[in-house]
Amino acid sequence: MRDVGYLRDLVLLARRSCRPRSFPGQGRIVRTGLGAAALACLLALLVSPVNGASVISTFQEGSNGYSGTRDAELADGAPDENRGQWDRVAVDYADKPPPPPVGRNDGLLWFSGIFGYGGNQIRPGAQILQATLTLESLGPGTVHWAVHRMLMTWDEDQVTWANSFGGDGVTRGTDCLADSDYDQAGAPVGTVVIGGVAFTAGVQAWANGESNYGWAFLAGR
Repeated sequence: MRDVGYLRDLVLLARRSCRPRSFPGQGRIVRTGLGAAALACLLALLVSPVNGASVISTFQEGSNGYSGTRDAELADGAPDENRGQWDRVAVDYADKPPPPPVGRNDGLLWFSGIFGYGGNQIRPGAQILQATLTLESLGPGTVHWAVHRMLMTWDEDQVTWANSFGGDGVTRGTDCLADSDYDQAGAPVGTVVIGGVAFTAGVQAWANGESNYGWAFLAGR
């Protein structure tokens, strides 16, 4: 596992089988290897199909043939560095010298290909009764962080601070939705479960045909 330093506010884990998931902890999201942080992430959906009884569908990198998880970190302090294959992702404010402040880190996480007509996919138009995303925090954090659905596509192996989203990080209302689907102040060490009415409604919007580009994890509400 490559050490990228310990950021102050938020740490998230996410990735395939061993791919770290996104977790708020101390300024970064951790991954377990395999080139991304999505291993530790588990997306669970309680689904009422168009026809049939309700079922629970789960998506985790490397499990049941699923390999569509993507994650990356954008860092204003390393604007040309692609962090799509790092083993952690940081989420933090720009609160470090020199002026203007630097140190902002935005996290990205995407479960691609979860809707469709394949054997392990959810049928378009299905009713999503409940959606939860399970992540793991690497350490206690105090930053307030929020999860926003992305409006723009991105490439895990190419995305950097400088070459994506106008060169100034993920902007609410332009690159992602202005309103968050989930927010939380800080995070304990260990498991973090993201869910609730707004989060479920966001996944429902994807099931209804809106483009799924995953989520941005941003410091602040």
